[in-house]
Amino acid sequence: LHKFEELCTVIASNVLELRQTTLKAHGTRHVKAVFWNVTSLANLSSPESELKLRKVAGLIRRGPVFLAETKWDATGAARAAMALPGTRVFHSPGIPKGDPDLAEGLGTPDEAKARSAGVAAFFPSDSFPDNLRQEEIVPGCAICISQPLQGLSRHWIVVYFPPSQERALL
Repeated sequence: LHKFEELCTVIASNVLELRQTTLKAHGTRHVKAVFWNVTSLANLSSPESELKLRKVAGLIRRGPVFLAETKWDATGAARAAMALPGTRVFHSPGIPKGDPDLAEGLGTPDEAKARSAGVAAFFPSDSFPDNLRQEEIVPGCAICISQPLQGLSRHWIVVYFPPSQERALL
């Protein structure tokens, strides 16, 4: 855990330094973003998930929205994008808990119990050009969304490590 804290400190320091350099060099505006641990969105047609997606739809008007613990399967991002037109969705599917056949499941309530983690990033299409790119850092737990920016790049990193799996994943 101590090494993880050190890593976070180094990353935060580098992010602040890059932010200051970018602002001075290019006058880049600040981007407001929201991070939310949604607990589960595996079954996007459930009343709870529909309510959470309505909340995301409201938040996305102000900037990117990052979600943790989506518990999505491989089709989760496409289904969410259909539910939220005008939104670009990036994700890393949740980690199957034992049964590898769940990797392509339908997002049922039983599947939500059979998956952990999963992260997603929502960007409003009208404010962010098509040049956003995703890199999966840790499957099911961490993604980086990058945007080239006048010779530099802007990066958003979405991270969620299930408490019971932190040691194994780090």
